[in-house]
Amino acid sequence: MKPWILPALSLAVALAALTLSWTHRGPRIAYAETSALVTEFEGSLKARKEFEALQQEWDKNLDLLNDSLLAAASRMKAGYDKAPAAERARMRADLEARNQEMQRYANAVRKMSQEKQEALMEPVLKKVNSYLDLWGREHGYDLVLGTTNGGNILQADTRLNVTRRVLDEMNAHYRDLPEATPPKKKDADALSAVTPAKAR
Repeated sequence: MKPWILPALSLAVALAALTLSWTHRGPRIAYAETSALVTEFEGSLKARKEFEALQQEWDKNLDLLNDSLLAAASRMKAGYDKAPAAERARMRADLEARNQEMQRYANAVRKMSQEKQEALMEPVLKKVNSYLDLWGREHGYDLVLGTTNGGNILQADTRLNVTRRVLDEMNAHYRDLPEATPPKKKDADALSAVTPAKAR
């Protein structure tokens, strides 16, 4: 027998066993906690920080309008009974105008708040989803499930939970999202139209 035949035969047997094992293995499955991926991703933290800064500005403007309304109501209460009829009518009209201004601004803020949140989170969610797809393929998974607090995975071995691994690697490789696009001009104009310049 030639000396190279035995090592070659051993290698062929090993390769055949490996191929057989590969073709008969079950699918590689894992799961990740979707809410953790979204909330702890650095892109989400950046988006949330930007949104909170905007919300604080909107709340400050709403406080100005509210203070202005309360001050007008206080002035009206102090002098309403002694004021002539024309002055009482002017006080009521002024109070009503301030109240309507505050309501318009509050409604505009609610709309802008929802739209801004969606605009900031959309690129974050796309980035998480695309990274998760890439991560699963690069780590040899056939299926990576997402679980929510509602419990769409009723039972699973905790070793299948890859949330922390995905999150750590995603944050290491995808630290910065592109800058958020500014609001459309018509939306900015709509908000500025009801934003108080100062409390009167």
